[in-house]
Amino acid sequence: MAACGITSLTAPQMGMVDFYTSHEALLLGFEQALTRLDSTSGEYYDTPAHMLWIGDRTRQPDGAHVEFLSGVKTAGPEMRALARTG
Repeated sequence: MAACGITSLTAPQMGMVDFYTSHEALLLGFEQALTRLDSTSGEYYDTPAHMLWIGDRTRQPDGAHVEFLSGVKTAGPEMRALARTG
């Protein structure tokens, strides 16, 4: 980039990065302890990650994980490519 005249001095955004974290909400005690109510929106956010997912180990429709994550704004499904065999 310096060859093009672009450096962190001429374009400060080149020295910045957005860093996001996510994980499967496997340990409910940990997730519950770090869940906070947003005073402006009235919504609950689970704060140990930007996005929590429901994966293979936590996807039982009548399970505690699905129930808990249905009440927070920072949850979504696990997204991954499925391996094909044969």
